[in-house]
Amino acid sequence: MGTAIDVDHFASAEFLMKYLLILIFATAAFATTQQDEWVIKDTRLRARVVDAMKEYLFFVRKDSAAALSLSDRGNDADLIITALENTEDNTRQLIGVQYDSIRIASTEKVRAALGEALYDFIAERNGYEYDINLTTTEQRLSDVLWWVPQRSLFSLNQQMVKISPSFGFTNEIGNSTVQMPWWEYGMFRVGVVHSYFKFLFQGPFAPGLQRVWFVDKRHLDGAFGGAFEFNVENWGGEIAYATMSKQTSLYSTFIRPPYVNYISFIGQLTYSLDQPLGNLGALRLSFGGGMHVVKHDSIDATTDHFARDASQPSETIVSPILKIAFVSQNDNIEFTTQFYNTSLLFTLSAHIVGAVWLSGSGLMIKGLRNPQTYEPDYFIFLTPMVRW
Repeated sequence: MGTAIDVDHFASAEFLMKYLLILIFATAAFATTQQDEWVIKDTRLRARVVDAMKEYLFFVRKDSAAALSLSDRGNDADLIITALENTEDNTRQLIGVQYDSIRIASTEKVRAALGEALYDFIAERNGYEYDINLTTTEQRLSDVLWWVPQRSLFSLNQQMVKISPSFGFTNEIGNSTVQMPWWEYGMFRVGVVHSYFKFLFQGPFAPGLQRVWFVDKRHLDGAFGGAFEFNVENWGGEIAYATMSKQTSLYSTFIRPPYVNYISFIGQLTYSLDQPLGNLGALRLSFGGGMHVVKHDSIDATTDHFARDASQPSETIVSPILKIAFVSQNDNIEFTTQFYNTSLLFTLSAHIVGAVWLSGSGLMIKGLRNPQTYEPDYFIFLTPMVRW
């Protein structure tokens, strides 16, 4: 049905023409733009969107109650994206994101909450379906799929508690980036986690002088120092430093006193590419380079004497890094293998029930090369893990 226009209401023909043009434009706009909603069920995308909403509510809106309320919703609530779609040029504007009863509305607020990368990732997808799935031929997974802010967890080798969506505390034993899982690294690390960064203090780890079941004794000692790690979009890396001087109180923690062997420096940089695998899940391929320095010193607890062990000079190891990580579609299996310093480190984590996971690591050196005196032939470690 047409729209009746009373020409007597207009003071001039020019004003009437402007009104008609506005009316035609508005009618055409409504004809070529439609609003629709989609429920996102992909677990990794859901986690990233919900965490982004938490950060926005907590830090931008200063609404900690809403952020905590969002945390209590669990995984049962629907995550709904509302968008306006222009059917002529296939462009979309996201005008709302809702998780249960928590809703962020308007394009500007949604863009601010999700960030440019996540907003564009959702808005630019073709062929929306009721269940948005990341296993299609999508090449821009890195902004969404992998950099999900870490959750709180507890295991034998790592504990982390998040007190806000982007801030928490962590304690770690070992360092998998240099193929030294569990106590094999000789040091523990404790510090803070902020978004995609870690600021860590590291110190000697006393246990590990004896073999425990299938876990071999450690071959390296520890020293005091600090470390910084980052994972931002496709880039990741680490830098760490440790030193020892007249630390006679650590004498009893040495593997073969009076000699001490420890990693004094680590530097690494990697770049990652992501590849979907259909209904199986997704792969992340990381490659780059790194180095670490192993120092061999000696300390005499009786004379408080600290001196360089000249018979065994420090070693600088420079190596390429190649890492392959797999995450299943349902986010219940994670597997990684890393090549560094002519050795292979395997890690497998599997979801058991509820918040309980089982994680295991295995290091293989012998067969690829002869291990150094401070390295094991192989290393196996298994731990239960709770994530929430």
